[in-house]
Amino acid sequence: MSRIAIRRTFGRSAVSAWAVAAALLATPHVAYAQNTVTGRIVDKNGAALPGAQIIVKETGQRLIADRQGRFVAPSLPGGQLTLEVSYLGFAPAVQVVDVTSGAANDVQITLASALDDGTIVVTGTILDATARALNQQRTNDATTNIVSADAIGRFPDTNIAEALQRVPGFGVERDQGEGNFISIRGAPAEFTAITIDGVSLPSTSPDTRAIDLGTIPSDVVSSLEVSKTLLPNQEADAIAGTVNLVTRSPFDTPRLRANASGGLSFNEYGNTNDYRFGGSVSDVFGPVGILLSASLSQTDRRVDNFESIWEPVTRPEGDEILGVPEQEYKDYDTRRERLALTGAFEYRPDAVNKLYVRGTFSRRTDDEYRNLLAVIYADGTLQPGATEGLATWRNTRIEKEWRHRIVRDQTFTVTAGGEHELGKVGFDYSGSYTRAKQDYPIRAQLRFRSSLRPEISQNFVDNPDLPEISLFTTGEHLDESRYAFRENTFREQDTTQNEWAFQTNFRIPGTLFGSPATFQIGARARLRDIETDNEQWRDRRAGSAPGVPMADLLSDTASQNFDYLLGRKFEPDLVKSYFDSIRSVSQTDGTRRISNSVVSDFQAKEEVLSSYAMTRIEFAKANLILGLRVEHTNFNGTAPVFNAVDNSFSVGQARRSYTDFFPNATLRYAFDDNFIGRVALTRAVARPNYRDVVPRVTENSDGGGSIVDVDRGNPDLRQTLSNNLDAGLEYYFRPLGLLSANVFYKDLENYEFSITSAGTFLGQPARITEKRNATDGRIFGFELAAQAQFTFLPGFLSGFGVFGNFSYADAKITLPASVPGRTDKVRLPNQSKTTWNAAIFYEVERFNARLAYTKRSDYIDEFNVDARLDTYWEGREQLDLTASFDITKNINIFFEGKNLTNTPGVRYAGDRSRVTEYEKFGRLYFVGARLNF
Repeated sequence: MSRIAIRRTFGRSAVSAWAVAAALLATPHVAYAQNTVTGRIVDKNGAALPGAQIIVKETGQRLIADRQGRFVAPSLPGGQLTLEVSYLGFAPAVQVVDVTSGAANDVQITLASALDDGTIVVTGTILDATARALNQQRTNDATTNIVSADAIGRFPDTNIAEALQRVPGFGVERDQGEGNFISIRGAPAEFTAITIDGVSLPSTSPDTRAIDLGTIPSDVVSSLEVSKTLLPNQEADAIAGTVNLVTRSPFDTPRLRANASGGLSFNEYGNTNDYRFGGSVSDVFGPVGILLSASLSQTDRRVDNFESIWEPVTRPEGDEILGVPEQEYKDYDTRRERLALTGAFEYRPDAVNKLYVRGTFSRRTDDEYRNLLAVIYADGTLQPGATEGLATWRNTRIEKEWRHRIVRDQTFTVTAGGEHELGKVGFDYSGSYTRAKQDYPIRAQLRFRSSLRPEISQNFVDNPDLPEISLFTTGEHLDESRYAFRENTFREQDTTQNEWAFQTNFRIPGTLFGSPATFQIGARARLRDIETDNEQWRDRRAGSAPGVPMADLLSDTASQNFDYLLGRKFEPDLVKSYFDSIRSVSQTDGTRRISNSVVSDFQAKEEVLSSYAMTRIEFAKANLILGLRVEHTNFNGTAPVFNAVDNSFSVGQARRSYTDFFPNATLRYAFDDNFIGRVALTRAVARPNYRDVVPRVTENSDGGGSIVDVDRGNPDLRQTLSNNLDAGLEYYFRPLGLLSANVFYKDLENYEFSITSAGTFLGQPARITEKRNATDGRIFGFELAAQAQFTFLPGFLSGFGVFGNFSYADAKITLPASVPGRTDKVRLPNQSKTTWNAAIFYEVERFNARLAYTKRSDYIDEFNVDARLDTYWEGREQLDLTASFDITKNINIFFEGKNLTNTPGVRYAGDRSRVTEYEKFGRLYFVGARLNF
């Protein structure tokens, strides 16, 4: 079926669904099915209690309150029925309902936050957020973790990635000190699906399907729902799990409500300041609810960073050792702005019908200046007697560069849909459009080369992190008069992804094996296209040089990288003025890097059509879900292919069509209300990254160095499939305690990995990286978690509490025989063997504080044909502190201390003594206020 036909078919279905909905809403007297009870579970302040468990005593039906605390109990017998409500941290409640056929049997049940003896169970923001999260986790069928907005606000986590680092089994990748990509249970970021209110997000990047969660501020969500095991009604492209970003609803608190927050920071590196402000307003007008929210933040960071390239080098004696033929010392000044907007319109004429339109927009803009000193040893000669850690090079080259780069990542999502209960049938439907875009308004570099060719000694033995380089003693790089224009480069790259999605689900109650059951079917279509366009220019013509010496483009500010003095920084306004004047001259056909500009472009279209059937059976103590999901994928990708013989281009194509089946069996067993066991047998998929499967070639080098870095696609890549086994036990105890243990095993087929090997590109020596499929692989591990409030302690000590979690993952893949010497089993990329979090908190009526620590162990980033040069990231630890005080009922002030350990980011090649990248970001201190009305 063509994409147009699919859109027409689902478009007609959507119109039909909205027509049915309009008819239902126009005749509200038929909206209530016979003998249906609806209701809402709230606390004494009217706030919803999501995850509350409701048992219909006479029938044994088990119901769970949704995010607004609502529940629907269909197909009940007439007469008086007893509803038993339980919620961890609150006293249980019992309410008798007189069920009348055809009437609006709608009730509100209020739970008291005290036991019979008057002991307060839930007080304060931390404990209130904990209660809501634990109750949803306890009552869910699948293995889940919930992070509420209040819990996010009690950590110094400015974006979604950093908020998730507190969840058991999560690892976070960082860019200049801020979290961006996440991994769950040792799996790569591409194995985790990210959704907003159930709508799949496409990546803004052309390089990966993984979602950069650093683009989304943490204060625009109501909660984060992490599903570590899938159900048949969830999309299967989530081997590690799914993270659903739940935005706020006006019916969360059905009244006029407004809140705002803001503050300023002090950053240790650079003595700079950040700010962030956000707020939301919502109200309910009878059956109509409207919500608007916004968030704006800016970080102004200074980052010290240097990189050393470890490669095999040949000694004059004739043998080969590992050495460093090139280094780059980088001094960053980065301003990062995040803007997010959300909106929701909901129409709820009664308790069993709902129509909605939701929209979200997020944008992150990085405006970065980079001063760089490059030392190119390989342009000289290695001297006799060199060892891996000690070497001397003669006739080296020194270059200085200034780069201005702006990159914007934007995502827009709009969804419209409805949910209805009609007689015994419940159904929902939705249509959504998502657009993700990344562009570079400017990426310009100006490079100068020194005429000095100094002799430089290297010492990586005494301190691998900050090696001793003789250049910084002799100081040849500081002689500004010896630098001459080398080149300018300009680069533009735009990537756009669009996705249309349509889905519908139907539910009907019944019986199976003599027990209550719910039968459910559904279908979904996702139509996605991606296009990326890359343009590169390099101008080395003498007439394109600035009209002044390099020294006249420098400021009076020293460029300092740790203890290395790089010289003076370039003056941004002067260099930007040069770029403005020369850009139209340098961006011509004569300087366009044609092969780079064309062969890295690609286009792709992907259709995923899916359907499923499942049943949920309610036994006395167990819930059993059985189901099957089927997904059919059509992929078509094209990219230009360059022929170096005659400098011509042709169109390469990658086309695939395949169908995958995903059986599912999920069991939840309640030994009692607070002791829960789960077992799940599932199957999932990870489709290849678009750029990895199209026949394109991309040079990633910035213009310096004797060896170029090249990525190329592999049209023979296949999707990764995983058969999963998960099992766990959870024990909940009062007032808000949890002990849990989970084990997991994933059997991987066709795992996609990166491998780097030596080669040539357009006649130049090159490091060529491409993706291949591993023979097989597996992930095995376990998670432990605990939290408790010390209410048994006397006096002020009763305000203390702790929580912690520990995860272990052992992940291995078998590299194919096509990788010489690497057919043994190796660790899975991006997999830390251990991750753990620990926190101690203190909360009394108006004050709370939390000291939190997180750590993950080392993990491999990329394979090399030479195993000694596999790239690793060193595990990172971080200590954070937050505290807040309620001045009044509506006004709160807070303090945040972030990265108090000032832990560096370290990357190394094969062994910790071979550091390839070392950077630090400094500590951050933030103060602010929150207003809630």
